[in-house]
Amino acid sequence: MITNRNVRSWLAIPILAIAIPTAAFAEQGDDNPTGVAGAFNGQITTGSSYDPYTGNMQRQIDDIVVPGSIGAYPLKWTRYWNSHTSWTDGDFVGASWRFSYLKWQPNITPDGRVFGDADGVEEWAGGIAPADLASYGIAQYDQYGRTHIGEILHLADGGQVILEGVLYSANNAYYFHPIQIRDPYQTTDPQHTPATTLTWTDISTTVNGATSPRFRLDRITEPGGRYLKVIWDSSNSLITRVEAYDGVNSQPIDWVNYRWRAGVLASEIPQPQNVIDLVTYSDGTSANYTYTPPMASISVLPFAPRHR
Repeated sequence: MITNRNVRSWLAIPILAIAIPTAAFAEQGDDNPTGVAGAFNGQITTGSSYDPYTGNMQRQIDDIVVPGSIGAYPLKWTRYWNSHTSWTDGDFVGASWRFSYLKWQPNITPDGRVFGDADGVEEWAGGIAPADLASYGIAQYDQYGRTHIGEILHLADGGQVILEGVLYSANNAYYFHPIQIRDPYQTTDPQHTPATTLTWTDISTTVNGATSPRFRLDRITEPGGRYLKVIWDSSNSLITRVEAYDGVNSQPIDWVNYRWRAGVLASEIPQPQNVIDLVTYSDGTSANYTYTPPMASISVLPFAPRHR
């Protein structure tokens, strides 16, 4: 049974590998206004939470919630699981783990939902004028000579997500990453109003004279100074640990570790997705995940309930 007090005790989440990404292979739910991972049709909650039209089953686990954070949006680290995501979401994968803060894009939310007017006319994306970039902490050019632009995602509640786009000259396209999250009370004067900030390390690589934009998320800091520290593996591909700090002490007040295993679903495009098989928490509790191909299921082995 899934309860609000024990969100980690959920079972049996099926994984669906996606089809080859071609317009000829239409998927059930591709015409859903919020994408195959979007909850647009009313969720069925008998035994789980899934969309009756797209077949997507979604789980959301708050691994860390930092107490006392300032603003309407709490500082927390969340994992998302969608059993059905489409090649049209830009990742070319089926089911996979996603994390809060990482996947904000001009048309995608971290939980895999397609961002658009289907969620209300209040939600839309708009560019930042070059003269206003500095107000959001965006430099128009970087050390590689690449052009930077800004985009604002206007959320339905009045909040905003500020995206920084970096031009990749090899294909004349901008690559975006979120740098600020502003609640509805932090949007009127961006230059003088503190917001939740996301700190990234530029790990771009240059091949044949073209620098490919790549950024690693290192820290999420709320206006009061509390922050989350994100730790990656040696390849900067997988998140292995997240630590929470109160902004005063040098030791974390909370943490979560992730152990990954190599993906096994050869039918996933372009390659099998790595999955988490063990999560451990600072209070001594843990969760074990098992996966079974080819129509893989994921289940959580029993562990002590963790109440917060």
